Amino acid sequence: AYRSRLFIQGLMNEQLKNILDLPTMQEMLDSLWRATGIPLGIIDMQGEVLVETGWQELCRQYHCKNPDVGQRCLLNWVSNQGTDGCELPGREAVEFICESGLVNIALPILFEDHYLGLLFIGQLLYEPPNVEHFREQAARCEFDPAVYLKLIADVPVVPREKAQEFLAFHAIQV
Repeated sequence: AYRSRLFIQGLMNEQLKNILDLPTMQEMLDSLWRATGIPLGIIDMQGEVLVETGWQELCRQYHCKNPDVGQRCLLNWVSNQGTDGCELPGREAVEFICESGLVNIALPILFEDHYLGLLFIGQLLYEPPNVEHFREQAARCEFDPAVYLKLIADVPVVPREKAQEFLAFHAIQV
């Protein structure tokens, strides 16, 4: 029992990237992305993206690089949770709809009730995009409207019910 406690304490102090086999996790998430069309990632509590698949060029090229839009991003929220001592809310998934209208869901990765990271599901839409909203955002943020609207059209549309079923599977606690 003493050895088990030492092992658990050591694991809780370890960073997620040192615990997971990241190449294998990448393979698994890539396969899941191909099967479901739902973008995924694993993020540690410092906000470092360890594995990602299906993430949108829209976010990479525009949202993450724009200070006004990027500061409201889920990844920035995760970084703040890990560095300023804030608690993540419970064991449940947390849904974020960013200012740009994209859906992001964070599901805690826990060990012995300690947060190690998050399964990130997101950069998707629950319904087809409101093109006028995104055209206005492109103008407000001085994005190239033609490229921006093309990238909006590439964002996967996943009905809320399908996303919730997907989430329910991954939220099973053992």
